[in-house]
Amino acid sequence: MRKDVCASAVIGGIPLSPPHLARLELQNLRCFDRVTLPLHRRVTLILGENGAGKTTIAEALGSFIPGDGLEKLPVRRGARAGSITLYEESSDAPVAHWAFEGGRETARVVLPAERYLCGYGQ
Repeated sequence: MRKDVCASAVIGGIPLSPPHLARLELQNLRCFDRVTLPLHRRVTLILGENGAGKTTIAEALGSFIPGDGLEKLPVRRGARAGSITLYEESSDAPVAHWAFEGGRETARVVLPAERYLCGYGQ
């Protein structure tokens, strides 16, 4: 995966401004058992020690961009199922979702073309 990831949408020369992506949920993904990460409207900064899961978070977000991110969901060792879910503000319905169970993909919905997500990691 590239370290800088950006997908955006412009229609008729006007940038779209959809509801912001408010939270990311990871379940049984590499070092994470279950975690909900709030995403700020403008910038979310992820800091941590080596092995804390920063790359996992970046790759999880990148996986919702068509043609980028992880090819296979890295389910936590010993877990039979795992998922990555992305939500918009004020919504319980996911805007993007990826799930594995029993060694196979059970769901994958990437961000719609009119949505954007940018990230940089080093």
